[in-house]
Amino acid sequence: MDGNGALHVLRTVDGTLTVDTPVTGVPAGARPVLYRTGGSVTRLAIVHALDGKTSVGLVDLSDGAFRAYVTGDEATPQLAFNDRWLVADWKAIRVDAGPGTAPTALTRTDAQLEAVVGDQLLTGDPGFVLGGTEAALTARSLVTGAWATVLPSSFGGIGPTPDGGALATAGPLQPRLEHQDRPHVDRQVHGSRRTPRLGRHHRQRQRHHGLRVHLETHRPPPRRPGTGPHALRHHDLG
Repeated sequence: MDGNGALHVLRTVDGTLTVDTPVTGVPAGARPVLYRTGGSVTRLAIVHALDGKTSVGLVDLSDGAFRAYVTGDEATPQLAFNDRWLVADWKAIRVDAGPGTAPTALTRTDAQLEAVVGDQLLTGDPGFVLGGTEAALTARSLVTGAWATVLPSSFGGIGPTPDGGALATAGPLQPRLEHQDRPHVDRQVHGSRRTPRLGRHHRQRQRHHGLRVHLETHRPPPRRPGTGPHALRHHDLG
C-alpha cells in the first residue's frame, strides 16, 4: 500500500525491484483488513471493509486485477482458496464464476476452514470434540457436498501449500490442564501464557478436546501415555 492507500504487487529479482503492478478493482474508500495466501501461486486473498460490510476477494498477481466474491457482516471471516474455489465465511464460489454469481452457503460448523484442495474443502481443529474421540481432519466436496474423513486424528499445524495441496499434523493431542482460580494456586505469567504452580491440595480440570473432567487430586496427574512424535502428512485430494 502506498501513501495514498493504493495497493501494489511488487516483484524483486536478486533483491532488486523489477516490477510494480498497481492493484485495480478495489472500491474507492475500501479499507484493507488482511491479506491471505492459499493454495495458489497466482492469487492472493484480500479482505476489505467498506460501509460496514466486509468483502473477500482475490487479486491476480500477474496483472493486479482484484475481484470481490463474498460480502457479509463478519469482520474477519475465515477463508480458504485455491485456483478453483474461494470459501469465505462458510460461503463457496468458483473463482471462474461469471460476474454477479452468488456464492453458495455451506453448513457452518465449529471447525476451522483449513484449505481447499482440488474441489475439496478441508476443515479441522474444531472447538469441541466429544470425550474419547479425536479431532479429525475432514473434507467436504464443493461439487457434491459429500463429507469424508481425511485423517481421523489431526489438530493444529494444518494449512495450504502453494501447489494446491495441504500440509497437516497427524497424531493424538496431548491433554491441557486448566486450574481454577483459588488462593493456593500461584500463577506465573510468561508473555501471554500462564504457568500454574500447584499447591499440595488443589482442584484441577483436565481438558481433552473440549471435555472437562473435574478431579480432586493431591499430586499432579500422570502424563498421558502414548503421546509420541507427531507425523506430518501431505495430502493431495485432486
